[in-house]
Amino acid sequence: MTHTDWMDVGGWAAPRFEPVREVLAQVLAEQGGTGAAVAAWWDGAWVLDMWGGRVDAAGTRTWQADSLVQPYSVSKPFAGG
Repeated sequence: MTHTDWMDVGGWAAPRFEPVREVLAQVLAEQGGTGAAVAAWWDGAWVLDMWGGRVDAAGTRTWQADSLVQPYSVSKPFAGG
């Protein structure tokens, strides 16, 4: 897969976290389904807020900063720890 095959990723990152953009783009291009978002807090500050892919299964709407999603079981690691 070449960089041009990857999905567009919106958002921002602190300079040292910018490589996450290419990783997210690759994951979005290779996975089945819709889009995703990722945000990170490190050393007391937001360092990353990115999103990409499609919001709907039909692929007609792009993911935006304020797209609503159903998180399903993302809290299990925090509750179980």
